[in-house]
Amino acid sequence: MKRLVLVDYENINLDSVAEVDTTSTSLWIFVGPNQKNLPFETVAGLQRLGEACRWIKIARQGKNSLDFHICFELGAICAAPERPESVFVLSNDKGYDAVIDYANGKGMKTLRVTHLSQLPASTVSKPKSKYTGAIIENLRKIQPQKRPRKVSSLRSHLINCFKNSIPEGEIDVALEELFATQKLSEEKGHVKYEL
Repeated sequence: MKRLVLVDYENINLDSVAEVDTTSTSLWIFVGPNQKNLPFETVAGLQRLGEACRWIKIARQGKNSLDFHICFELGAICAAPERPESVFVLSNDKGYDAVIDYANGKGMKTLRVTHLSQLPASTVSKPKSKYTGAIIENLRKIQPQKRPRKVSSLRSHLINCFKNSIPEGEIDVALEELFATQKLSEEKGHVKYEL
């Protein structure tokens, strides 16, 4: 296996997964115990990956439980006699950065990415929405301390603000673009804004 992507599915959108090159990339997708429904398009795209895709369901709900499972697997991969050339953690959560720095210090090429298009030599297209500018403008008008703190609250806020002018699916694409371009990030469960 040339490269491995550990996916924090509680925290990320996998709409572009069908474009992943399975000859060089494997995905391990970590899913929380309460994630009962997955979008059809995502499942169809992942099904195409066959054995290059592995599902890991977390046994118990808890604060940062899924994050700890990913960190555990990252440590196990680092200690294995044979390991991938590079490992990526696909997540908007900056909380992984310290353990990723530690893994790099142990000689394992590791990086956190917020979208599959950020993988080196990726053919995955970056998310792009014609509504991103309007969403940024809306968020800039809100005092920083009053902006939504959780991704779910931010999404609800935008759906309510733009319910008559932006389709809900386009809001999701715009949010994905903002995370991919690092105008938004998540740290310890809270959204960080770089607008």
